[in-house]
Amino acid sequence: MMDRKPKVMFHSGTIKSELGEDVQLECIFSGRPLPKISWTRSDEVLKSRGRVLVSHGFVVIKNVTEADHGVYTCTGENIAGSESSSVTFDVLRTSNTDVSVTVSAVTVAVSVVALIAMVLCGLILGVVVWHKKTTARKSTARK
Repeated sequence: MMDRKPKVMFHSGTIKSELGEDVQLECIFSGRPLPKISWTRSDEVLKSRGRVLVSHGFVVIKNVTEADHGVYTCTGENIAGSESSSVTFDVLRTSNTDVSVTVSAVTVAVSVVALIAMVLCGLILGVVVWHKKTTARKSTARK
């Protein structure tokens, strides 16, 4: 049988995932003999460690962080040659980010307004305003 250079049969293309999710990147090659598949990112060979599992034509990233985004390149190689393909991975910010503000004490002088702005990543999410209400006091003088 004649040797055949690796050829990409399928790749994940562009993958989008939200923070904290698990993601799988995939490349499938044909060729004779069966190509050895490797993965790189920023010219560094990917190896299984921590949250990243590299196995043949797959890369699994668990608990995705923003640092995981980028272009991942898969390369199939055998004695007849090699071929590469790229998978782009984008990490989306979740739209339902929880924001909590804890105020332990706010001291406001008479006729002063207290203002707290909730800010996340430079965007104003909301504003809370307190107005001190003044009321007439009843006389407690003794007769």
